[in-house]
Amino acid sequence: MTVHERVRRKRFRRILKVVLILAVVFSISGLCYLFFFSRLLRIERVEIVGAETVDRDVIALFASGEMRGKFFGVIPKNHPTLLNRAFLSASLKEKFPRISEVSFRYHFGAHSLSIIIRERKPVAYWCGSAVSENAKEDCFLVDVQGVLYERASMDGLGNAILKIRDENQRELRPGMRIFSKEGMLQVIEFREKLLPEVAIKEFVVEKESVEAHYIKARTQRGWYAYFDTQEDVAQSVEELKTVLRKEIGEKENRLEYIDLRVPGRAYYKLR
Repeated sequence: MTVHERVRRKRFRRILKVVLILAVVFSISGLCYLFFFSRLLRIERVEIVGAETVDRDVIALFASGEMRGKFFGVIPKNHPTLLNRAFLSASLKEKFPRISEVSFRYHFGAHSLSIIIRERKPVAYWCGSAVSENAKEDCFLVDVQGVLYERASMDGLGNAILKIRDENQRELRPGMRIFSKEGMLQVIEFREKLLPEVAIKEFVVEKESVEAHYIKARTQRGWYAYFDTQEDVAQSVEELKTVLRKEIGEKENRLEYIDLRVPGRAYYKLR
């Protein structure tokens, strides 16, 4: 092979290498543009699924606003793979306390994102004691998770709905977890298992209730029942009913309270 041919082949390999590098660079650049900057994978429409009482248009507008703009002033935020789902979910829950759960589904080719939400369901009214003498009782709807999510009025409701009165004189606000799920389930079960023999007017959370693990229940007839939140609710209810039938009977109009906080025992006091 002559010197001229070796030089020519070396030059050809150099040119081929440059062409391959340029091809790779252009391919990567094209894919980056297609993936990050073209409209192919943009979220251009937001659909809200599962909303019952919260305005879907308001949620969609808020979610679209959270996805507006660009990362580092270059990459659009409305990209499905770059969407910070955890942040958007937390933002929606903070903005709309009635929302309990959020999930997302991107529809490829349709440029749309479905936001599936689950709303909180009220199980009781949680009313806080007035912080000052002139302040009115502040009541909220509370779900089974023990989360306050919406102010509400007890006016005109009578005794038909479960009420929990908080005597801890703390400031209540939407989105606040005020009680445990286990505690909420216990008061609901306690009330239901006592019916129809005993009707509960309200449950009272006293200042020492949380640390001492008990709840105070005020009945429609005026007397109170104390039960331990760490004990079996069904057993406590059965003990209460047994005391009412066998020991109190017609003296119930003189009953002040029944204390079920000692396992296997029921203490009571008459006026």
